[in-house]
Order: sequence, then structure tokens, then C-alpha cells
Amino acid sequence: MKSRYLTDAEIALIFANLPTERRLIFEISLATGLRIGDVLKIRARDVRSVGRGEMLIKFTAEKTGKRGECVLNGTISKHLFSLRRGKKGFLWASRSKSGHITRQTAWNWFKAAAKAAKIEIKGVSPHALRKSFAVKLRHERGIEAAQRALQHTNCAQTAIYAYSDIYAGADPYAPVLWCQIDELIDLLREKLIQRAKKDLS
Repeated sequence: MKSRYLTDAEIALIFANLPTERRLIFEISLATGLRIGDVLKIRARDVRSVGRGEMLIKFTAEKTGKRGECVLNGTISKHLFSLRRGKKGFLWASRSKSGHITRQTAWNWFKAAAKAAKIEIKGVSPHALRKSFAVKLRHERGIEAAQRALQHTNCAQTAIYAYSDIYAGADPYAPVLWCQIDELIDLLREKLIQRAKKDLS
């Protein structure tokens, strides 16, 4: 299933239907762009305070094997610090063989919260939060910043996430909205200039 872009209002409604400890999983994904599977694998040893209410998380992306770091602050940081350490040091421990909550379980929690919020659930999944993170970062600091944060090897891959807000929200296959076509034109112009420079070098 292809995850669709979720609006801030939809995310707020979903989060409102999750208890604090479960909601924290998805808040971290939204704040950092981490895949849910990587959030669930966070152990106590991966988290440390870096001052001023900030928490540094070290991780290794399961999908790519790439290592990275991200920083959390505010309420999310406080809640993370207060979590009990469970089996094998996982912050979201379970009795499963892995020792932590599974992605499927997290997916079920997210889906149930969306249903409770009376949101159209077609295309709704925790992976949508990674798209929302990329969109916000693109608006604030540009697509290159989103590419670095998502650890993508090329900008085209990042564009699938960072420009997901220019598609009609309910249909991930919908055409580009005309009111936002300028953003895609700018991206294409940038890539064409880069390619021309590369060809001349």
C-alpha cells in the first residue's frame, strides 16, 4: 500500500487518539523522519542528553544500513527520557522474539487511531509521517536538507517525499495541483542546470 500525504490537521487528530507512550513513537518519526521500524529499535544506549532539554538519538537504518543521528527537544524529549527501559534495553519493549514492538503492531495502532478520528484510512500508514517530515523540511530549508535528513542517495528519490504535499491528499496518484506547479518547474530547472554543468565539466 502506498502511503498518502497527511495534513497537519489529520496528524493532530490521529495523535489525539493515541495514548502518550504509543503516540511518542509516531511523534519521533514525524520530528526526525525516521522510519517506524527504526524508531521501535531505539534502545536506552542510543539516547543521551545533550543539554538544554535536547536528546540525541543514534540509529542505524534497517533498510539501508546507514548510520545517523538526530536531535529531539521540547515535550518529545522529556517523554522519551521518562520511558522505562524494557527487555534488551528497548524503549518500546515487548515479549516478541525481537524484544521490541513490531512494525505491524505500530501500524495497527496508527490505523486504529485514524479510524477513531474518522479519517479516510485509505493510504494512511505510519510511513506518511516520513513524507510530512520531508515536506516541512523542504519548505523550511530546501530539498537538499530533506535529502540529507532522509539519507537518500539522490534528489529525485527525495522529491517523491518532499513534494508529496502538491498531490491531492486523498489520492496518492492524483495529478499535480496547478496552484503548485511552479515548485515542480523550479525543481526541474535546477536539475537541468546541474546536468548541463556536469556535461560541460
